[in-house]
Amino acid sequence: MSIAWPEALSPWQTEVNALVAVARDAGRAILRYYGQDYRLDYKSDDSPVTSADQAAHQVITETLAARFPDIPIISEEGALPPYETRRDWPRFWLVDPLDGTREFISGSGEFTVNIALIEQGAPIRTIVYVPLTEVGYVAARGAGAYRFTGEVGASPRRLQAPALRDDQRLRVTVSRSHPDANLQNLLATIPNHEQVQAGSTLKFCFLAEGSAEVYPRFHALAEWDVAAAHLVASESGVLISNWQGDPLQYNSPNLKLDGGFLATTDSALHQWLCNKRPQAPTDSK
Repeated sequence: MSIAWPEALSPWQTEVNALVAVARDAGRAILRYYGQDYRLDYKSDDSPVTSADQAAHQVITETLAARFPDIPIISEEGALPPYETRRDWPRFWLVDPLDGTREFISGSGEFTVNIALIEQGAPIRTIVYVPLTEVGYVAARGAGAYRFTGEVGASPRRLQAPALRDDQRLRVTVSRSHPDANLQNLLATIPNHEQVQAGSTLKFCFLAEGSAEVYPRFHALAEWDVAAAHLVASESGVLISNWQGDPLQYNSPNLKLDGGFLATTDSALHQWLCNKRPQAPTDSK
């Protein structure tokens, strides 16, 4: 199914179409296991991994390697190259084949396929895809972020996070699966707010679509958990930084965003919340 992308994406249309195709293929591979029997294992950090994670990993890595043979791939479910090997890579794919494995297991449907092209430490083209709903989000640096669906004939919609109103009740999107004491301490300082629980990278998409205004995380996260949705949100006008207010950098020695991050839809709100950060962010996932 072809998508009529806007003119702003025309320089990267071949690349974007390839991302949509491989994300959809990975989504179909995941759904073959959804609600069915599958193998469940646990990694050294106690995070779950299923047959669906591995099937999506195989689809994505084989397809990207065939389509873009000169661009190396880092995937959560693959062998991770040492920093000495990758530190000088000008570009690479950063892949989370199935983000929200706990949500996949629980049957909530809040799981996503995430693929990001990283260049010089920043995402430049990305996709977040929701297999169960066939909704996807693509972004290209400097060209915007767009939501598309599986509906025949539907045009992609450019995303723009709405401006924050003075009288607005803040909606804070939080993880459904990862409770955090520092987060609870922060929430206690935000008057008259509403919590919006969600799994996976959908929380970033909520900000991009105007369904929430704040997304705080305090513990270390793997870079593949963030990169694809980072660009979707930032190209929609969402502000994203670490808790010191600095830009997030990718391809670090440990491939983690230590100390978490803050995403908001308003600059004054962003600074106010950065000033309320705990002095010792948690590092457990």
